[in-house]
Amino acid sequence: TQTCRAERLGMKHETGHRVGGSSSRPGTMNERGYARELLSDLGFRPSKARGQNFLVHPHTAEKIAACMPRVCSTAVEIGAGLGDLTQKLLARAGVVAAVEIDRRLAQVLRQRFNTEPEMRFRLIEGDALKIDWEHWLAQTPLPRVLFGNLPYSISAPLIEKCFQNARLFTEAVLCLQAEVADRLTSAGGRSMGPRRPRSCLRG
Repeated sequence: TQTCRAERLGMKHETGHRVGGSSSRPGTMNERGYARELLSDLGFRPSKARGQNFLVHPHTAEKIAACMPRVCSTAVEIGAGLGDLTQKLLARAGVVAAVEIDRRLAQVLRQRFNTEPEMRFRLIEGDALKIDWEHWLAQTPLPRVLFGNLPYSISAPLIEKCFQNARLFTEAVLCLQAEVADRLTSAGGRSMGPRRPRSCLRG
C-alpha cells in the first residue's frame, strides 16, 4: 500500500512570488523581473488551460530539490518551465530527465542548459499525460525520484498518471495546491477548507 505525506516547507511567502510560470537566474535584476522580461521577449502568455505557473523564488526551488534523498541517480521533472527547479536538481542528481509540453519553453530549456552533457540533461517535448513514461525513462539510471510543480487545473490526472507509473520511482516529491494535498491525505478525500498556498506532497 502506498502512502503519502503532506509537508509544509515554509513556502508561504515564496509561493506568493509567481509569474504565471517559473524562473530566476543568478545575477539578474530580480527573479520576478527576469521571468517577466523573458516571457515578454518570447511573446509568451501562460496558458490557463495548462495551468502554467512558474516558480520565481530560488529558495522555493531549493527547498523542493532538498527533498531529494541522498541516493538519486535520476531526477524526473514534470513540466520544467523556465528551468529553475531543473537547475537545482542538476546540482544534486546525476541525470535530470524532464518533459515540457510547450515548444517555446523547451527551447528556453535547451538554451539554458546547453553546456550540460547530453546524457546529464535529457529533455523531451510532450504531454506528460499522454507519453509512455516507461519508454521515456527506459535509458535513465536507477534509482529515480519524481519531481513536479503540478498545475492546479490538471493535478488530479497528473497524480493518477504518477500512481500508474509508481513502479518506475523510489519516491515522488510533488508541489501542488494545498487543498489538493488535503484531499489526497484526508479521510474520505474531501477538501479541508479554502484554497491556500502550495504544499509539498511526498509519497
